Amino acid sequence: MQGSRKSLKRFALLAGQPLHILMLGWEYPPLHTGGLGTACQGLAVALAEAGHRVTVALPGQAPPATVAGVRFRAAALGPVRPAPTAAPGAYPAAGDLPALFRRVTAFHAFVQRVARREHFDVVHGHDWLTAAAAIAAARRQRIPAVLHVHSLEGDRSGVCADPLITAVERWAVHAADATVAVSRVTRRRLAAAYAIPARRVRVVHNGVRELPPGAGGGPRLRVLFLGRFAWQKGPEIFLQAAALVAGRCDHADFILAGSGELEPGLRRLAGEGALAGRVFFPGFVAPDGIPGLLGHVDVLAMSSRAEPFGLVALEAAAAGLPVVVPATAGVAEVLPAALTVPPEDAAALAAALRRLLDDAPLRRRLGEANRRAAAGQTWGRAARRLVQLYRSLGAGRVAASSHSR
Repeated sequence: MQGSRKSLKRFALLAGQPLHILMLGWEYPPLHTGGLGTACQGLAVALAEAGHRVTVALPGQAPPATVAGVRFRAAALGPVRPAPTAAPGAYPAAGDLPALFRRVTAFHAFVQRVARREHFDVVHGHDWLTAAAAIAAARRQRIPAVLHVHSLEGDRSGVCADPLITAVERWAVHAADATVAVSRVTRRRLAAAYAIPARRVRVVHNGVRELPPGAGGGPRLRVLFLGRFAWQKGPEIFLQAAALVAGRCDHADFILAGSGELEPGLRRLAGEGALAGRVFFPGFVAPDGIPGLLGHVDVLAMSSRAEPFGLVALEAAAAGLPVVVPATAGVAEVLPAALTVPPEDAAALAAALRRLLDDAPLRRRLGEANRRAAAGQTWGRAARRLVQLYRSLGAGRVAASSHSR
């Protein structure tokens, strides 16, 4: 029986048959905090729409809405709440790292129970949080394990990177059958940080859903920051640039949409000097609220210290907005009309924003170019690239098995 199951798995991977994919996520809309959950959802739905069976395992609760072709296995583990004194740059919801590691371990055990009961063709894990569970489940069933890297611990925390998380990442990229990076810049970072040959890392850029075009264009222009209030995202750099712009541009306001441990300090900065009364904090914006928000702003700016991709910029582009992003952001690889600035350079960011705010035709031209570029970055396109990778791993395993006889 075991031999026949292995043969069927190889047949599905090699013969163009629909696959059964076990996808391990850490978050999933509407219960999520950022791009990782959005990407998990986008890929799972696109794979299902392509005719594949997708089982998504999550540590928390299953989403309330059903999705055709996508099944959920939810461990229903309790949330890990950040400590009030979490250091700037700490991993989201990881102020208590021992509690986070216990949750990772409990999820690992849950995934192994799923792998004992059900049979799959490939296991696809997202980031270090699911890496060990994905690799163990794949080895149990003798199928390929794919690790999808959305960010590195060094990106999230800089010099405060946790050594245990870094060790897990280093082990996982070498233990997985294949590693997927969300951008070429992330592939280079992986190669440099963990000595993994670039040829072993497949780049699959994130996709984006179709969004209605933004309206904008009111008497007062609005510049948007959308993201976590954490060290990696550099919201204070955005405010420093905003202060430089506000002193010379009295018809612009600034929106910081998000939440996080840096919020009290950001609110203090926003009340000072030329920014007083011109910075607004709408709070965390759920996925279904993003289109409406993008429809009422004129420019999106990212001020990240490290940005492996930058999904919010791609969403803004899909809404036809001009965007300013760090030159090292992965999203710049798919948005040739994005204005790029050196990371952590508030003066350069301010100059780019002034250029856009002072030139309505330029905003329209760049917004239209961004919308055209974003139209080609679908989740379906990303899913097709993943299926090609899955099947190539199956072919490699068959070839290796033949040579070993």
